[in-house]
Amino acid sequence: KDQLAEFAKQIGVAFYQGPSLYWSFVRKGHSAYQCIDELCFQRNGPLVKEFERLFESLFEAAKPYIELIRTIAKYRYGIGQAELIAKSKLPDGGTTVSRLHQLEEAGFITSLIPYGRKDKGLYYVIDDEYSLFYLYWMEQKLKVISRKSINQGFWLAQANQPAWKTWAALSFESTCYKHIDQIRKALKIDPGASSEPVREANTEVFCLFPTKLAFWRKPIMVL
Repeated sequence: KDQLAEFAKQIGVAFYQGPSLYWSFVRKGHSAYQCIDELCFQRNGPLVKEFERLFESLFEAAKPYIELIRTIAKYRYGIGQAELIAKSKLPDGGTTVSRLHQLEEAGFITSLIPYGRKDKGLYYVIDDEYSLFYLYWMEQKLKVISRKSINQGFWLAQANQPAWKTWAALSFESTCYKHIDQIRKALKIDPGASSEPVREANTEVFCLFPTKLAFWRKPIMVL
C-alpha cells in the first residue's frame, strides 16, 4: 500500500484518480519509480499509447481536441481563448469554443480568470494529470521509446531535475483545485469566499480563493 501511495504521488495522482485499469498495471513489489519506468517509458508500456486512445474513446473526431490540448500545454501560465484558437489553427467560431467547453466538462482543462492583466477573458490550463504527464515527459520521447525503450531508471534520474519540480508543481496545482471543498474545510475558509480559479499574470501565483488575496509565491498554489 505504501508503494502504491508513493506511485500515485509521483505521477501527480493521475493513476489514483484515473480508471482502476491503470492500477492493474502496477506490479507488486516494484517501487513507484520502477512502475512509472515500466508503464510510460518502455516500448510495450501499457500507457505509452494511452493518450490518443483516451481521446478517441471520448470524442468522435479526436484530432481537434488533441490539438487544443497540445497548444494549451505549451503555455505554463495559461493561454487566452483568442490566442489559443489562433495558435491551434482551428476555426474561430462556435465549434471550437464548444470543444473547449467539452474538454473542460470532461476534466481535461480548467478556465481561469487572468488576475492583473489588462486584457480580459478566459485563460485555459491543463487540468488532467495524465495528459500533463504525457505531453510534458512522454510525447517528445515516443520515437526513442518505440525503438528501444528508455533506459531503466530514467524516472528516478529525473527527480532532482528542475523540469521534474516544475511538472510536480503543476500537477499539485491541478490536484488542489480538484479538492477545493476539502481545502476550504481544513483551513476554515469562509464558505462565502469565491472559489473561482485566478492566476496572477505571468507568475507562479494561483489563487483558489481570490477574495482572500494572501498571495504566497511558493509553492504555486495560493489560498
